[in-house]
Amino acid sequence: MKVESKLIKNLKPATYNPRQISTKQYNDLKDSIVKFSIVDPIIVNKDNTVVGGHQRLKIAKELKHTEIHCVVLDLSKEEERELNIRLNKSGGEFDMDILANEFDIENLVEWGFKHVELGLNIDKIDENYTRKIKTPHYEPKNIKPELSKLVDERKQKELLKKIHKSNVDNETKEFLIKASQRHLVFNYSNIADFYAHSDSETKELMEQSALVIIDFDSAIKNGFVEMSNDLKNLFDEEYN
Repeated sequence: MKVESKLIKNLKPATYNPRQISTKQYNDLKDSIVKFSIVDPIIVNKDNTVVGGHQRLKIAKELKHTEIHCVVLDLSKEEERELNIRLNKSGGEFDMDILANEFDIENLVEWGFKHVELGLNIDKIDENYTRKIKTPHYEPKNIKPELSKLVDERKQKELLKKIHKSNVDNETKEFLIKASQRHLVFNYSNIADFYAHSDSETKELMEQSALVIIDFDSAIKNGFVEMSNDLKNLFDEEYN
């Protein structure tokens, strides 16, 4: 570990950094830096990725500083991410979307987060995933529904019309078209009926698409909640 002065333009803020501070906290920090300069050096990895001190670096840029003192570490990327979380855990707030998208829950728990802080209501952790789940269950009927009955596309189609008529650039339009799929409404009761009367290849593809779940551990691991009635009975026998 060494301390050296680095050009600010060469430093790379961590894209995964989840820490947030309020406007007041930011302004207070800026006032302190204006008065006393930057007392604590920021922490960077050997490739100039900023691990700790993102707010100080941002303020230094605003104040037109060209160099900043850095503690330079030699860390793997995994160690770098862990240190970032540990450094920020005691102050400020976290962007929960970034935490959810960039970090594994089990790692965050190991690094000091509590499940309730992460928005999880978990009574018991078994291996890496919770087994406390509530799922809908469907009894397949004797009639195979038409494909058009499996999903309601009305809202998506209305949105697609607006997107196609819009004046946004093509790249943005392509993204919005992909995002419109979020408005498809699946009818899982009809999907269960369709699955029950389908050939083996169709069933396998539906399982891989998570339209139905027949493997309990995979369902937990992938965060899906649909589960067959037979599997529910096996679960009750084992855990109740």
